[in-house]
Amino acid sequence: MINQPTVKGNALANASFGKPISRATATRLLGQVIERARAYNADPVRLLTVTEIVLFGSYLDSAVDLLGDLDLAVRRCSGIQTESGTWKGLGVRQSQRVQLQRVP
Repeated sequence: MINQPTVKGNALANASFGKPISRATATRLLGQVIERARAYNADPVRLLTVTEIVLFGSYLDSAVDLLGDLDLAVRRCSGIQTESGTWKGLGVRQSQRVQLQRVP
């Protein structure tokens, strides 16, 4: 006999057990993520570079104050930085390595 998930079982699997966070806390955490990405990118030993951080989800709705989480996607690339600040073969300028983009 093969066990099949029930409606209640699926609901439990999708449940969130964490406490909601306020928009102010989410904004503070987002700032910390961006600063950590900049610090990571500034380390010449790192083989990858964070090129973009995309924010999505309930944080984009300004009417929502309590959030379940902070939804982020991170784009990264690998390459060798030249003296001009360009990542060889990638066309990414050093000044653009951390960008924050809102997705509708």
